[in-house]
Amino acid sequence: MDDQGDLSDRQDRLDMLRFTHFLALALVVTRYFPRKSEILASKWLRPMVLCGQHSLPLFCFGVFLSFGAHWVLVQHAQGGARALWMQLLVSVSGMAIMTGLAWLLDRSAKVPSLFVDASEIKAPTAATEPGKA
Repeated sequence: MDDQGDLSDRQDRLDMLRFTHFLALALVVTRYFPRKSEILASKWLRPMVLCGQHSLPLFCFGVFLSFGAHWVLVQHAQGGARALWMQLLVSVSGMAIMTGLAWLLDRSAKVPSLFVDASEIKAPTAATEPGKA
């Protein structure tokens, strides 16, 4: 008998299974939710669409948010039913914070820039003609 356990116990062997699962999920989503689907334009799915549009900044923020969530759980969840409720509260709070951040990122992209683009400003020309200063 192999003492290393079965495939589900070995994290280093799961990369192909995870990739296959991702491809299957992507296939199902693209099959049932085309790009111009009406459900993607609904107001109930707008937070999810916003999170998808700003996925990289949200992922980076989520990494730091997870450290804070872990600290809250270690400090305030002692086990039992309280730990379950704290886990639910931390998870829902994290989703709400990240959805709010996606909304703020979307709103900030729509604000007009108040700064002047330096490449549009013409450089002054030197006065080379006599009598003009």
